[in-house]
Amino acid sequence: MMNFETATNWDEAFEYLPGSVVELKAQPGVFYTIDFYEAMMVPPVWLVHEPRPRYPMN
Repeated sequence: MMNFETATNWDEAFEYLPGSVVELKAQPGVFYTIDFYEAMMVPPVWLVHEPRPRYPMN
């Protein structure tokens, strides 16, 4: 059984807080707002007005 506390990357979770503004590497100069971060989903980061979640470094 996996322990949620040890399996969660808390630094990443706090880095991608809802409302944070991010710039995608694939689209320099275009900024998005994080809608939510779900540690148990892969990929874990959902952006406002984006139909699919993303990995943190995309």
